[in-house]
Amino acid sequence: MAVNKIIYNGETLVDLTNDTVTADDLAAGVKATGADGRPIVGLLPKVGIDSELSLSSTNPVQNKTITAALSNLDIDIATNDEIDNALNLVGSGDLPTTGGGIVPIAMGGTGATTTAGARANLGVSATTDYAAVAFSGAYDDLTGKPAIPTATGDLTNNSGYITNSALKGYVKSVNGVTPDSSGDVTISVSGGGSSGGSYTLPTASSSTLGGVKIGSGLTINTSGVLSADVTSSTLTAYAKTADLSAVAKSGSYNDLTNKPTIPSAYTLPAASSSVMGGVKVGNNISVTSGTISVTKNNVTSALGYTPATTNDTSLTGTTTVQTLTVSSALNIPGGQIWIE
Repeated sequence: MAVNKIIYNGETLVDLTNDTVTADDLAAGVKATGADGRPIVGLLPKVGIDSELSLSSTNPVQNKTITAALSNLDIDIATNDEIDNALNLVGSGDLPTTGGGIVPIAMGGTGATTTAGARANLGVSATTDYAAVAFSGAYDDLTGKPAIPTATGDLTNNSGYITNSALKGYVKSVNGVTPDSSGDVTISVSGGGSSGGSYTLPTASSSTLGGVKIGSGLTINTSGVLSADVTSSTLTAYAKTADLSAVAKSGSYNDLTNKPTIPSAYTLPAASSSVMGGVKVGNNISVTSGTISVTKNNVTSALGYTPATTNDTSLTGTTTVQTLTVSSALNIPGGQIWIE
């Protein structure tokens, strides 16, 4: 996976995204890294540079060589005053001459009667003998101009300058600490002991900031941007919200369709002499685990007193004594009344 940008602790350490170098910009065999973070090998043919002028070479010529050649030309051109003086002498007929009508050089003449002789005496050449650049001084008037490199990759790295590819794997600083003269960076890592140690990136969790791996359903591009790989094919196992019924969202019984018919709540009728129904437990009745009973306590509570439980002649255990009137027709054997 190509990497063209590295950010550590909020600081951009390497950023190749704006680089414009291509294989056509680099000399053949020269290696670099493109804006996408992938390696580039140069395709531009290397060109030799001539160190002296030549009429046959097609290689570029160093500017230094051309400058030296021009500086070696010994051209003595008459000044404007010298030319004006010579013209004045000719116009007045006072121009002194030597034998054969030759005007001496010292008097502004050529010291010759022929053009070739004059050139030889004056050490000059005809303007047609010079190239256009001799008069214009313009670079564009040169012939056989060298191909000037437009990128540093076109040059031979004989000075040992550092390229982007050579810096691959190096950083400017770590946690704000820059490398020393040897390229080493000394940092302190929390938890590494008093003498420091290797840093181990923890696994990210809900409470720990750490590293993660790219798993299924996610993608990462060349710029390091993480995205969810969600398409219609990956969602076939999931229902669309629009396809769900109303009850799926509300959870309400009222939003169901085809609801069953539920009978009305049953009401237990009150029991009567003609209707079987429910009763309530009244006074002087005991209920234990749903069983209704009448106990001795219930009876004495209902009577208001405790009746006798023996056949003694005297009544005991009562708090109320009532007068019993015996009818004359009642036969009482032995003169006693038994109350059970």
